Amino acid sequence: MFMGSGQDRFGRAFVENDVGDLTCYAESEDGITWHKPPLNIFEFDDDGRNNMVWDFHGACIFKDKNVLHSEQRYKAIGFCRRYRNIFLLTSVDGIEWDDSQWL
Repeated sequence: MFMGSGQDRFGRAFVENDVGDLTCYAESEDGITWHKPPLNIFEFDDDGRNNMVWDFHGACIFKDKNVLHSEQRYKAIGFCRRYRNIFLLTSVDGIEWDDSQWL
């Protein structure tokens, strides 16, 4: 459970009582051994060295092979604690997510 003070690197705070669900990023060559790189996107206890990529609950992330624009190659849908809503995000790499359509 996420117990630290929380905000993303843009200064957008998590909803104070709803910071327990986060989506994290990991990589694997074989599906057995996983690497969790420090991404510096979200802070946990004033430290960004973690693999958190978004404050989603129940996220479903997939790669859209038919997408016309590479910046929307990855898609995620889920409930975002920050915005208190279900919506779709897009990403070029599965790490940096675009929520500009909701701001």
